[in-house]
Amino acid sequence: MTSKTAPRVAIIGGGFSGIAAAQRLMKYGIEDFTLFEQSDALGGTWLDNSYPGAEVDTPSHIYSFSFNRNDWTRTHCARDELLAYLQRTGDALNLGPRLRLRTGVRGAAWDAATHQWTLTLGSGETAVFDAVITAVGFLNVPNYPKWAEGTGFGGAIIHSARWPKGYDLTGKRVGVVGTGSTAVQIVTEAAKVADHLTVFQREPNWVLRKGNRPYTPAERQRYRSWLGHKLLRLKHFIAYERERAGGRNQMAGTPANTKLREGALAYMRHELARRAELIPMVTPDYPVWGKRPVYCDTYYSSIAQDNVTVAPQVVELTPDRVIDQNGTPHALDVLVLATGFKATDYLYTLSVQGTGGRELHDVWAGEPEALSGVAVPGFPNFFMMYGPNTNSGPLVYLLESHADFAARCIRDMARSGSDTVEADPAVTQRFNAWIQARLQKTVWATSNNYFRNASGKVVTQWPFTALTYRLSSKFWRKRGMKYSKNGAAS
Repeated sequence: MTSKTAPRVAIIGGGFSGIAAAQRLMKYGIEDFTLFEQSDALGGTWLDNSYPGAEVDTPSHIYSFSFNRNDWTRTHCARDELLAYLQRTGDALNLGPRLRLRTGVRGAAWDAATHQWTLTLGSGETAVFDAVITAVGFLNVPNYPKWAEGTGFGGAIIHSARWPKGYDLTGKRVGVVGTGSTAVQIVTEAAKVADHLTVFQREPNWVLRKGNRPYTPAERQRYRSWLGHKLLRLKHFIAYERERAGGRNQMAGTPANTKLREGALAYMRHELARRAELIPMVTPDYPVWGKRPVYCDTYYSSIAQDNVTVAPQVVELTPDRVIDQNGTPHALDVLVLATGFKATDYLYTLSVQGTGGRELHDVWAGEPEALSGVAVPGFPNFFMMYGPNTNSGPLVYLLESHADFAARCIRDMARSGSDTVEADPAVTQRFNAWIQARLQKTVWATSNNYFRNASGKVVTQWPFTALTYRLSSKFWRKRGMKYSKNGAAS
């Protein structure tokens, strides 16, 4: 900022994170902001992911904003209901005048002379802001296996995050690559309508019962009230906190982790009783939570159907066949890639140049980290939603915590007459040493999962409870965010 005026803020991304950031800015009296969204509507990942069976894994009432309650129809809402909720929330916040839809952002560069950020938009246009909040998430760039690149395969190849509008699997010979949360939802729907379904599995996942069902009319009436809604959210929140307290569920060999394993095995054996030969194939050889568990009520019963085959991972595509690891050819009409995202490559599509022209990805050198996952030393007035080491649950509660961190910093910068706010390097180092010490004790550090980067460091996960994050982020923000005016502390 060039004077003691209200800061002008850019928000990049219009999903849960971007909407949360906008709400918090307005809560703290910051009205001059623009939300850039490359798609033609709000919704983020829930706009992009329209594959069959898409639904949430978290109970609906806590997978929603604290400031906008909703009359949910199911315990775990489907994608269309959630997307409509997000867009209604944008309307309720009157984000329309501040939205720039169909406008991607390619880069952001810090100007040390003016203490402002210049954004380069997808069109080549530039725009100047005092602060930037990135809200692009970390599950937004699809991951394509190498064997799927440049293939001459004659059938259709569809990544789950790029599902063609109206594409129907009915009567087709379908292959689904993957056994994660997205894959099992697609498998459930494909098994109902496909001529034959082949599930290609690189490594099995632990599957836990979700308990998804429609709410009764009486339940919906109760949860529509302010008190009923608050009590149900509190119930879900306490359950999440208990599950994560002390990190016992995420530590191999603990009674809590062993209990989870026994429950998962019992569920598996019950559901696959009629096809017991599948049990050895789908039983993981790592502890529960070594990878993100899959919550699904229908996966095992789906793969037990007569028109479903479970096969090893794909290794090659030919013009008319999909070849698995055993060398078995599969004739398919469509191959669905539920192969996830480039999860550890934060801000993968965005070039960010901070002080001295340093590019953020060069600074990280494959080891992304930040103070509370939100602010990086050397990148003033720049904040990340859902940044490194912030992935946990309940997710939306955490996203509101990230938004609060960023919005308070921007508000306090304006109140103090400062023109920059930046994370202190020494405090950031202490923060990351603290969380990495805990992460090294978890099963995440020793299992094959998307939480770890190429060196094996866990860069996505938050190892404590959500309440611990919210409280600790206030501590780290007060200790670690430094304000200055024209280069002098303020």
